[in-house]
Amino acid sequence: MKSPVKILAAVASAVVIFEFSLQAIGKLALMEEMQVQFEDITGSRFPTPLTLALGAADVAGVAATVRGFRKPGYAVAAGAYFTLYTGVLLTFQLARGNSGMLLFRGALFFTSAAALLVTRAIQLSRTRTTPAPAG
Repeated sequence: MKSPVKILAAVASAVVIFEFSLQAIGKLALMEEMQVQFEDITGSRFPTPLTLALGAADVAGVAATVRGFRKPGYAVAAGAYFTLYTGVLLTFQLARGNSGMLLFRGALFFTSAAALLVTRAIQLSRTRTTPAPAG
């Protein structure tokens, strides 16, 4: 039977991979919908170079999350980035008084990123403290 930490890590990873893959595509393609979404959250549009840089960071984070299924350290790094990024956006949303579905989505992705960070960190600590089998 799989441990609850592994199950939660897999679910959090799946949510993060799905959401940030879509985010990366939108940012790298400079889709107007992404600019409108950021404007709704922050009150201003991101410059094109920043949008492209965030898209590239999202791609790297998704790749690290996928790699984290075998090597949890990669997912810990991705989880730290995604938690920081979504936390900043959530702070903007709260400061601007956003509510409803936009705020719910921000809280969901922050929670998923934080769950990814915590569960993969637990897995990483267990792999470092578990002695290797003899022989």
